[in-house]
Amino acid sequence: MIKHQYKLLLVAIFLFSSSLSYADVSDESINKLLDLSGLAMQVDQFPGLINAGMEQAKQQGTPIPDAQYRSMVNSADESIVPSEIIEGIRISLKKID
Repeated sequence: MIKHQYKLLLVAIFLFSSSLSYADVSDESINKLLDLSGLAMQVDQFPGLINAGMEQAKQQGTPIPDAQYRSMVNSADESIVPSEIIEGIRISLKKID
């Protein structure tokens, strides 16, 4: 009888603990992970790094007309949006099982 109770208790503990491991990940924990890992800060720096790279390439390479260069910089500024990149990462992290 006592052995049966221990087995029942072990099964109950196993079922309870396994259900906790499948709990949804909170936005707060994902934000904390992104901040502590430094990923959020790195993604925020992407536009500046891209612009600095283009400026360096312009100075070292074949001259590019200013209008074309400004168009390239504007295109990069419009298409590289850190908040959208971070949101995509958040969505991906929530999908991980």
